[in-house]
Amino acid sequence: MSIKVNHYAAKTIEPSYYLNFEALVIELSVAVILGVMAVGGYNTGLWVVWVPCGIISICCFGLVLYSLYQYISDRLVRKAVKPSNNK
Repeated sequence: MSIKVNHYAAKTIEPSYYLNFEALVIELSVAVILGVMAVGGYNTGLWVVWVPCGIISICCFGLVLYSLYQYISDRLVRKAVKPSNNK
């Protein structure tokens, strides 16, 4: 016994970059926490604490800045290139 399926494809649109706000807040909070731990480790002279925490904190701050850059640049490109109404 076969089943007939009617499939109608939707109009396709170009996907845009969207800012995942929850991930941005999590990365920023991890960067701040590790930054505080790195400063505390530096003040006490614990290389084992402040070097890894500092490196990971810098990486997290970099990811936050890169996410914001991607979001802003995509918004500017989309604003400059308006979609046309092709009917």
